[in-house]
Order: sequence, then C-alpha cells, then structure tokens
Amino acid sequence: MRVPRLAFLASLAAIVLAVPLLAQTIAPGVVRLPPSAATTRQQQGAPTFDPANSPETARAAIQQLRQRNLELRRQLGVSVADLQRLRQMLDAATTPGGSRVTASCASPTLSRNSAGAQEDCSASGYACAAVSGLCHRSCNTTDMCAPGFVCDTGAHTCVWPTSD
Repeated sequence: MRVPRLAFLASLAAIVLAVPLLAQTIAPGVVRLPPSAATTRQQQGAPTFDPANSPETARAAIQQLRQRNLELRRQLGVSVADLQRLRQMLDAATTPGGSRVTASCASPTLSRNSAGAQEDCSASGYACAAVSGLCHRSCNTTDMCAPGFVCDTGAHTCVWPTSD
C-alpha cells in the first residue's frame, strides 16, 4: 500500500518539528564543569561536603569539627592572655621607675628619660653624658662639665673657674 505523498510529507514535517521539542524535554546527561568552576575557595584543611555521607559519618565529622573548634578557642584564649600579660610587662617596664626607662640627652646639659622626666645637668655643673643619656656625676676632663665650669681633676668635680 502506497502512502500518499501528501501524508508522507506531513509526517516528515511533524517529525522535523517534534525532534527539537523532544530534545528540550529530555533530560540531558550529567554535565561536568571544569574543576575551577565547580569548586569554590576552601580553606586549607577545611572539610568538604560529601552527599554520600551517612548520618553516623556526618555526626562523627561534626564532633571532630567541634573538638577542633574547642582547641582553636583554647589556643586563642592562651594567645590573648599572653598578649595581655606582655602588655602589662611593657607598661610596668616603661613607666617611671620601670626597668626599661631609658635616658637621652635632649641638649648638652639636659637629660630626659622615656618616661618624660628630665634633669638639668648644668644645675650641678655637669654636662649630659652622650652614651648613657644621664648627667655626669664626676669628671676627668672639662668637656664633662657644663659650659662655664671646669674640671678639678684632683677632686673629680666640676667647679667655677678660679680667677688666678
């Protein structure tokens, strides 16, 4: 039996029109994305999600994460406590009377320490010692004395010059 030509063309047109429609309704196969697009940034050592985990495996992973979290919190607490202790030590060392208070010469006759205290060395006739930042307390040469004073090398003191 011969199919009339018109019927054949009609069924061929229906097939041509139906194939794209069928392609849209049929679920495509699994599309694999490249690794760079499929993954997100993860922290080093961070656990990854596995949909095949059983509830027991997931509970065990959660427990491990909780333990790790507690350990990190303990370490953070120790670090903060260490930081506070070091700050207290630094404050104690740099306050007046502290062990880390240092002096420097603000001028040839003025000694100033890091706590803000200062001493006028010329009031006692001495100059400021550049190495220590403190006022000289004795002398061997006149350059250890304040301007206008001379060193009495026998007594090792800075004195007003005598008019001999």
